[in-house]
Amino acid sequence: MKQLLYNLLIVATAFLFVFQTESFAQEDNYSKNKEEEKTFLSTNKSVKGVKCSSSGLQYVIIDKGKGKKPHGVDEVYVKYKGYFADGSVFDSSLEKPAIFRMNAVITGMAEGLSMLGVGGKAILYVPSKLGYGEIGAAAIEPYKMLIFEIELCDIYNEYDYLE
Repeated sequence: MKQLLYNLLIVATAFLFVFQTESFAQEDNYSKNKEEEKTFLSTNKSVKGVKCSSSGLQYVIIDKGKGKKPHGVDEVYVKYKGYFADGSVFDSSLEKPAIFRMNAVITGMAEGLSMLGVGGKAILYVPSKLGYGEIGAAAIEPYKMLIFEIELCDIYNEYDYLE
């Protein structure tokens, strides 16, 4: 019995060591993401045509579009390409546009879309605090800054379905 407890203690200690080592490695990687974001956004804000909102979202409006702008629980029909600062694409709806509610997307995407009318196009430079932050998502590491090229194709609200 003592031998079993001793073996369990060794296995548990080894597991904790490996887990803690991986945590430190991930923290270093996340620190790298934070530094890359800081460097990119500080350089990008001085690029001609790039504007910055009070939240920290940087954007370029290519075409303002026409008509009303989405907000709240409106559903939007959107074409977009999402990529990282190094140009690698993590998501795209260019071939099959996406439909989602404004209140169900990351803050930076909702803020950017709310500046556009139907037909509007923009490039959004989304700081991690307006994206997936410290949690990350699927192919997106924590503290990763995101870039989106977006086109607002249409807006639907709850009253559209009643007509």
